[in-house]
Amino acid sequence: MKRQYQFLIAISILLFLVPWMLPNRYLLNIAVLIGIYSLITIGLNLLLGYAGQISMGHAAFYGIGAYTVSILTIHFKWDTFTALCGSLLLVGIIAWIIGKPILRLKGHYLAMATLGFGLIVEILLNEMMELTGGPQGLSNIPKLSILGFSFSDDFRIYFLIWGLVMLVQWMMMNMMRGKMGRAFLAVHSNELAAETLGINTSALKQAAFVISAVLAGLAGAFYAYSLNYISPEPFAFNFSIMLVTMVVIGGMGNLWGPLIGTALLGIIPELLRGFKNFDIAFYGLLLILIVIYMPKGVVSLLYWAVDKVSKAVKGGQ
Repeated sequence: MKRQYQFLIAISILLFLVPWMLPNRYLLNIAVLIGIYSLITIGLNLLLGYAGQISMGHAAFYGIGAYTVSILTIHFKWDTFTALCGSLLLVGIIAWIIGKPILRLKGHYLAMATLGFGLIVEILLNEMMELTGGPQGLSNIPKLSILGFSFSDDFRIYFLIWGLVMLVQWMMMNMMRGKMGRAFLAVHSNELAAETLGINTSALKQAAFVISAVLAGLAGAFYAYSLNYISPEPFAFNFSIMLVTMVVIGGMGNLWGPLIGTALLGIIPELLRGFKNFDIAFYGLLLILIVIYMPKGVVSLLYWAVDKVSKAVKGGQ
């Protein structure tokens, strides 16, 4: 676990330097978006990689968070921080309500139930014209302001989002070190055996579902505040698939897997834009190769490289 904290410190320093290393505002916006997605995938990894419960509808919680802050600030004139708190509360309540029945399901039945929830939310976002603006969405969403400090430029929102990502990552690391983390691993390995050890598996799975949903809602709120415009398209079913892909590609059940997978799937499409009509084909080929040759995710390659460097340094001494 000591290595995990060393990674956290090293990556935090690197992230602090990133804004000054990027040549233009567009790349800074990409970095902000990767941070927003990372909040979702960290929570989804808790649910999928540790609690062993699949969700194909987390884009719905992402959308609920984004639309709640937008509706509360535009239609009801709430201040941005109160709207943020209200959106997280609403997402948590919804996740708790729907989690109780659907988490009794297993395997593809659970996946279908979460998929159904995501489709319902997507339809509502398109059809509730008076509140959501329908397919046209909502614009002129005010920037987030906390205690009079406005996150009105890209640098401020970058440091806020990535600071939260590192904070959430630190909290997850501490959770996995403790009793709750061992309980999650027991449930993932064998749910029946975990129950015989006295673990309340239903409550544990529900906690993971609510935590992951609230993190998705938080990401959605920041998405709305950073872009000042939202429409239903970014919260569609396809994005739920992308989120699961990010977790699997990075390394499911590994603390750093979600961040690596999110960064890769956020950066690779930008690098392949120059290939015009072939970019999707290259993108798909890269994903296939990663799944075949790195079944534990790209994070396994990172650990292998770190071990090699450590052994080389010790050998040199």
